[in-house]
Amino acid sequence: MSDTWSWRSVFFDRLLSCGLNEENAQQIYLAEMEARTFFDFNGIVPSCLMLQNIEQNNKEIRYFWQSYSKEAQCPFCEATSSAHLGDFYTKPVQDIPQNNKAVYHVVRLGTTKI
Repeated sequence: MSDTWSWRSVFFDRLLSCGLNEENAQQIYLAEMEARTFFDFNGIVPSCLMLQNIEQNNKEIRYFWQSYSKEAQCPFCEATSSAHLGDFYTKPVQDIPQNNKAVYHVVRLGTTKI
């Protein structure tokens, strides 16, 4: 995405320019992401996903999510697993357009160590 604006960069830089230290700015930023999740996606996004950042340009908006789930259930045998994750990868999921821009949710997923 060329000429992309990052919500984290804009918001975090503004907090730092107001005199906050990095630790306090990070705490406020995380609270902002929780509030955005509640107001923009309440009831739609699973509670195990936490919004990490939003990026946009003149063509698309990307929401970046991180899963904080401690366990998962197999869709086939319904067994619950809490195995530690090994590798991570991201997967973009397209949503309906917003303000004439394509919308993607980029979810960070993990694979189980074998």
